[in-house]
Amino acid sequence: MIGILDIHKSDEQGEPIFLFFVAHPPKCATNKFAREIQKHEHIGMDTLGNKSTHTLPSEIISTQPSLWERWGHLPIYCMTRHPYERFESQMGFVPVIMSMFGPTKFFDVDHGEGLFNSQWKHMTHNGILLDNIKQIKLEDVTGTVFEIEGLEIDMRDKFWTQEDAYDRVDITGFPQYKNNHSKEFVQKAYPDDFENLGYHK
Repeated sequence: MIGILDIHKSDEQGEPIFLFFVAHPPKCATNKFAREIQKHEHIGMDTLGNKSTHTLPSEIISTQPSLWERWGHLPIYCMTRHPYERFESQMGFVPVIMSMFGPTKFFDVDHGEGLFNSQWKHMTHNGILLDNIKQIKLEDVTGTVFEIEGLEIDMRDKFWTQEDAYDRVDITGFPQYKNNHSKEFVQKAYPDDFENLGYHK
């Protein structure tokens, strides 16, 4: 999870002053979303807990109760993606992670462990939707310019796509995931993402 800061007020007051938060389910274009937020000169970012941007809100609530007591009322924006398309991207990214970090680090929270979490987990605590979650469907904003919290977000260009990763990382020798019969598996693996996020099967 990412904390979005007002850096001017933070400097003036000598402590982090948060404006809102961004949840980060992998393979939902959140890196692009965050880069657009950070283009604004008064904005700073804090990886909550200094662990991973993929840390779940429930973990922040459990491990940083004082932070959550003060700031947990702020909006949490979460970019989501159709589970079928996301799964294809998740599987396609496995060779990149394995090549960059090796098998011993594959299950780190910032690599393989977080890669296959449901999107629903990034929006809930103890299985219950957080009141301040603001879902943004990637399908609705791709190729557009929109606004959140007074900040312009330009999603007309892509960033760090699978194709970009394949161009930059040597994945020679790694098998490529090709499966046109995975829909039933995805439905069973991510039922909450279909039932609760408004995606059709």
